[in-house]
Amino acid sequence: MSVIGCDDISVDDLPSSRRLTTASLARHELGRQAAQTLEALMTAEGDTEPRVIPMELRVRHTSAPPAVPAR
Repeated sequence: MSVIGCDDISVDDLPSSRRLTTASLARHELGRQAAQTLEALMTAEGDTEPRVIPMELRVRHTSAPPAVPAR
């Protein structure tokens, strides 16, 4: 079993939180695109284009490769 977090948020109560595998994305880009989407939805433009926010998977100690099925 693997456990991952999101956005590299630290869990201060857990001493091992720095070893948590995480999906990290640029918060400023998320905010910028959210504001653009809201503005488009509030105007006649609408919002038809999908938006992509680049992310980085930071593999640490809480994830493992997939198990090999028994034959």
